[in-house]
Amino acid sequence: MIGFKVFEDSEEDSPENIARRASQRESISPEVASFETYHEAPCPPISSKGYIVLDVLPELIGRPWNNAAANFLECLRPSAVRVTHGAITCDAHHWRVTVYLTPDNMIRKIEQETVVGLVGFRNGSDAMHYLKKDDDYLMKNQSNCIINTRAINKLTLGH
Repeated sequence: MIGFKVFEDSEEDSPENIARRASQRESISPEVASFETYHEAPCPPISSKGYIVLDVLPELIGRPWNNAAANFLECLRPSAVRVTHGAITCDAHHWRVTVYLTPDNMIRKIEQETVVGLVGFRNGSDAMHYLKKDDDYLMKNQSNCIINTRAINKLTLGH
């Protein structure tokens, strides 16, 4: 016998919470406002974090992967570097940089796994949609699903 639980958690996507997040995104916190008046100010603290992958160093796209190009990875302060012709594992490694190459070792794209603040966002997916100017997504309910694949593999359905 395999037990399953199904529940709906709609509070996060209630009209009130959607409006609250929109207001948070549009507001200017005192920490952010201080950047307008000071040459140097502390970075705003991140009270809630999410994770996204950003395209970085687009100027290197189309260049050969060599020491000249690798010099610029230092700008990103990576925790690790991964170079690939396309196949990667879906493991998370904060601040890692991945360099994607074409078959002839030209740079196709460079990405960095990063931390992002979540003021006005539910998670990193919201932050990514904001970057892509997909503001409609931020106002929609977000599906959530947790799947126990081991339990599904053991599942036998009868009539």
